[in-house]
Amino acid sequence: MRIYDPDEATLQALRETNIELILGAPNEDLQSLVVASTTNEWVQKNIGAFSPAISFDTLSSEMNANATTYIEPIISFLASTGAPLLANIYLYFAYISDPKTIDLNYALLTAQATVVRDGTLESFNTEIVVSEAGWASVGVLN
Repeated sequence: MRIYDPDEATLQALRETNIELILGAPNEDLQSLVVASTTNEWVQKNIGAFSPAISFDTLSSEMNANATTYIEPIISFLASTGAPLLANIYLYFAYISDPKTIDLNYALLTAQATVVRDGTLESFNTEIVVSEAGWASVGVLN
């Protein structure tokens, strides 16, 4: 199960349920979490206080455009520790914005080879866990 912020009532309700939890850190917490002491406090308050009664599977967060400068050191850290990068992917938007270049098999997650490259980047040296995926509700942008 995934929750997007450490809501105490939700965490209390999940105690002793044997549900593995993916816990997100809210965007407003990201900048402060680059400081080790703040990170330790956050983890102790939101994870340590509920463990082992809750099985925390993964911690990641949602990033907006203002947080993109943090992505490279985060990915480097994840790769060095062997932790996964969680990605919310909406492949339909890539396909619908450029159907001549993007193969439909990419959007359907059935591609057998690399379909999309970002410049020279083809992959990260870390596991990627898809934490959300979807299609636009009516099949068009906006």
